[in-house]
Amino acid sequence: MTLLDLTRLRHEDPNTGDDTHAALVEAVTEGDAGRAAAVLLGELEQTLERLRERE
Repeated sequence: MTLLDLTRLRHEDPNTGDDTHAALVEAVTEGDAGRAAAVLLGELEQTLERLRERE
């Protein structure tokens, strides 16, 4: 079980994270640490925003 399963933050999207995962894999494969960090930061910011909306 994942955090998203527990919180149901993105239950409307069955492919949650697929695009982010693909972008992360591409950045890592290309050795682009900056882009990999940006991809992860963007995903975390979106998740945090969804959590804040629930308050």
